[in-house]
Amino acid sequence: MLNPLEEATGIQRLIEKRGWNQSQAGEVLGKSRGEISSILKILTLPTDILEELTSERGVARNTLVELARVPDPVRRQELIEQARTGQLTVKAIRLGRADLERPESAPTRKPSGFTFTSVDRMAQRLSEVRAQQLPLNSEDRERLRRLRAEIDQVLGDENT
Repeated sequence: MLNPLEEATGIQRLIEKRGWNQSQAGEVLGKSRGEISSILKILTLPTDILEELTSERGVARNTLVELARVPDPVRRQELIEQARTGQLTVKAIRLGRADLERPESAPTRKPSGFTFTSVDRMAQRLSEVRAQQLPLNSEDRERLRRLRAEIDQVLGDENT
């Protein structure tokens, strides 16, 4: 299976070699023109970042596409740092991009509903780690501390 960088590079080479447009490539590959466009969009990210995020971090294609759509290079770099630590989601990128695109006078939108399915899965995995007494490295410990701090903040707000 190709990683997102390999897929995008392969599609770009196919288009160039055959002289196709994105619609023609999509037709042959069984993808929409929009999907081809999105895949190719990741090639606008710096190559070194793409190689790191796809090979070492295994960042998903959708996440890379959303990163490439962030117009502000400073904000994009902040998001890339989050991707490096495994804390980045497509939703977070979209919300961050929406904040950048929203005029200052526009009302702030309330976050959409939150489901606890992922929290339940994480609790189950943490229980398994604890039961197996698996050792934690310093990076994992720091991630858990940040998570605990966020949870404490959420729980602390319940009386307000």
